[in-house]
Amino acid sequence: MELTAVAAGTRVRVLAMNDPQPVPSGTYGTVGGTTDMGSWVRIAVRWDNGSSLALAVPPDRYEVIP
Repeated sequence: MELTAVAAGTRVRVLAMNDPQPVPSGTYGTVGGTTDMGSWVRIAVRWDNGSSLALAVPPDRYEVIP
């Protein structure tokens, strides 16, 4: 899968998560690293609310905070 690199330390905001207990939309966090899983990308994030639930892209959606 081709992806745009999200460097460790990058700040992100979750827009939507496809998970039974998602991080609430609008929550900010800091990327710890990414792993290309073939058909999707796992983005490890330390969320500001204390969660460490990773993003699974797709289907999860997020935006990089400048």
